[in-house]
Amino acid sequence: MKNNYDKLEKSFSNNIQLGYIESIKYLFSNLGIDVSLEECSLPLTELLKLKSVSIYDYRIEIRKLIGTSPLLSCGANCILYCITPNNSIAILIQNRSDLREGKYCFCGGGQEIYVYKDKLSLESTTLTAYREIEEETGYSLKHIDLIPYFDYSSTIEYQTGDIVLASSNFYIAKVPYLELLEMSQRTCKEQYNENVFNMTHSLIDISNISKEFIHDFAPNHRPALIKFLREFCPNNSMV
Repeated sequence: MKNNYDKLEKSFSNNIQLGYIESIKYLFSNLGIDVSLEECSLPLTELLKLKSVSIYDYRIEIRKLIGTSPLLSCGANCILYCITPNNSIAILIQNRSDLREGKYCFCGGGQEIYVYKDKLSLESTTLTAYREIEEETGYSLKHIDLIPYFDYSSTIEYQTGDIVLASSNFYIAKVPYLELLEMSQRTCKEQYNENVFNMTHSLIDISNISKEFIHDFAPNHRPALIKFLREFCPNNSMV
């Protein structure tokens, strides 16, 4: 199965990198801002600061009107994995405390809307994935190819009572072991409305994943985890 992914990775390599640059240019052109090819090499968060572009947090504005009622959201998540020194496969997971069900998930989040003067622009799901990885792990992985992997919709319930109907694009990316190991040691804070949650990361060898671990995975990310395990660890009896 791994060989199939290697072929997919090779076929997408050039197009994904080009797609990232095009997404950056399109995002800023909608705001009436020109960006050079050199500026496109900057992490997205740095580029936004450089161009004085702000986030328009529409979720807060909508929540003021609808309370905890279901909110439609689109986003992107990423399965970051590596080959360990023991020649096994490990994945990066998040340890969460803000979900009503499930305490593990992958990196990711919802698309953001940006504002510059009187103009608004929505980022692509590709940019969402890169930005979320950077925000949640401190690493800018734009040099790593994110390969489209899985796409489906689900319902997310938070401890606050908020409900989100999410359409999620899942990406997959192979990261050098030492880089992913360092990313697993990073912590960050996740803010949802007025609530702040601590988020930590772990590097998990997929051969050690149990039925209990799968059950504890966030329901909206569980199908992607199972798909990954079936393709990369077909001998795991848990799936």
